[in-house]
Amino acid sequence: NHGDDASTLFDQIGVNEAMSHIRNGEIAEYSPYTSSFVPHENRWAASTLSALRNLNYDVISTAKSSAFPQQTNLASDPKQLPTATQTAEYTGGDWLSTIDDVIADCSTEIAAHGVCVVMMHPHEFALGTVTLMDLASLIESVRVNGWMIDTFRGFAGTSSPGPAPVAQPVALPSQESP
Repeated sequence: NHGDDASTLFDQIGVNEAMSHIRNGEIAEYSPYTSSFVPHENRWAASTLSALRNLNYDVISTAKSSAFPQQTNLASDPKQLPTATQTAEYTGGDWLSTIDDVIADCSTEIAAHGVCVVMMHPHEFALGTVTLMDLASLIESVRVNGWMIDTFRGFAGTSSPGPAPVAQPVALPSQESP
């Protein structure tokens, strides 16, 4: 969930208003919302955490390097799992691939905190900045490192019981034009 608009500054509103924006951003088909919240512009405050706790969310994820930095806190309610790296970044109107940095970034993050959140944007895939073959290669590298891939919900312990899945090689369709 990202809230109901792209303008709410969650660091400047109280618990009840935050709850309203969060609830209004929920889509019925994806109910129940007990997983993750990513606030607009990575803005958050104690009131945001209270709102999420009241709504039974398990995870808040923002950026470590922003005006409102977040540190990994697995004891927090909700857990604080900031984005450690991403597969592409938006710069000057273009998406630039950063997928080659993910393994190194995650190695550092996992050593420090035991978890690494990787952000992937639909736009980078739609524009071909990052291809499905790039993603398959990244998944293979994760597997080779012995790391697991999981969702926020699974990591927070709210998915079905059982261990988090280990990344398996994925057979992907060709990216060639017909």
